[in-house]
Amino acid sequence: MNVIAIVGPGKKAALASRYETYPNVQIHEGRHGSAAWGQVMAIVGKTATVVVDNVGGAGSIDLIGCLKQGGRYVTSGAIAGPIIELDLRTLYLNDITMFGSTTWLPGVMENLVTYINEGTCNPIVSATFELSQIAEAQELFMAKKHVGKIVLRVGEVG
Repeated sequence: MNVIAIVGPGKKAALASRYETYPNVQIHEGRHGSAAWGQVMAIVGKTATVVVDNVGGAGSIDLIGCLKQGGRYVTSGAIAGPIIELDLRTLYLNDITMFGSTTWLPGVMENLVTYINEGTCNPIVSATFELSQIAEAQELFMAKKHVGKIVLRVGEVG
């Protein structure tokens, strides 16, 4: 399996060092509409089996266009915009399956915590804040310059 990650400008270096030992992971910088975005779309072509889109907006159409016959598109965000214009023929002529993902099934969070505690899953943590610092955490999030997750701690961790 090959993985292509598309990240915003200035974020590639932070991820590249973490994934340099994984030859099947390619990291590209680019925002929809930029020359870099067009280059990534050309690299991918119509070869993707699964696209996970956490951004939404006009770039979603390009990402859907990267799916090969029978591909799957998953979205769980729309920070670049919630409305897209989709030619339904792209969907049905390519047998594309689309998923929205907002909630997890029972047990998923517990399994995820187990994987993290075992070291099987190592999420990138950009910053950790106490719940009382939620305003500062939101400011960091809105600046869109962080790489990784922003964690809010509630009480003692044990």
